[in-house]
Amino acid sequence: VFDLTGNVIGSLYVGMLEQPHTALKIKISMLFAGVLLAGALFGIAISGYIGNLLSRPIRELKGLVQRFSAGERDLRIETSSGDEIGELAEEFNSMTAALRQREYAIIQLNRNLETKVQERTAELEEKNQLLVKTQSELVKAEKLAAVGELAAGVAHEINNPMAIIRGNAEILLMDLKEGHPSREEADIIARQVARVEGIVGNLL
Repeated sequence: VFDLTGNVIGSLYVGMLEQPHTALKIKISMLFAGVLLAGALFGIAISGYIGNLLSRPIRELKGLVQRFSAGERDLRIETSSGDEIGELAEEFNSMTAALRQREYAIIQLNRNLETKVQERTAELEEKNQLLVKTQSELVKAEKLAAVGELAAGVAHEINNPMAIIRGNAEILLMDLKEGHPSREEADIIARQVARVEGIVGNLL
């Protein structure tokens, strides 16, 4: 036993062997180590379970995002918490709903555009047919006008000598009396001239 200054002032005998004390000490140490190990394993298991619970919504959200990127649109994640994960899920649901509405609006717009294009195409085809018909009628009218001019020219060229022949035939008929042998010939000439003039008139 030492005093405050470190000098030996005596000795103390306990009367107890060191071996049982050491064994008890080792046993307590091993028990403490076992408790620490069990506590550590239990803590690891609890932390893994909690980590799994915390990461499961994120994994679900990741899977939904991948499915949404692959083309699925009717997706929604159920939110059961009001923390940041729940807020993120709500934002995902809002985003998918907005994208569905926009895609629907784009599809409707495309359908309307296709309908308008078809209507405009039909109108253009109708106008094109009308134009072709009008062109055909114009060509026909030009042909008829050319034929009319040709007929008028031919009629004029034929009518001039026919008028001379008719005039001479009328003079012959006035000079030739009934019963004259040439009167019948002059009468035939007059009738044929009248027939030619009728043909020319029909041509015009």
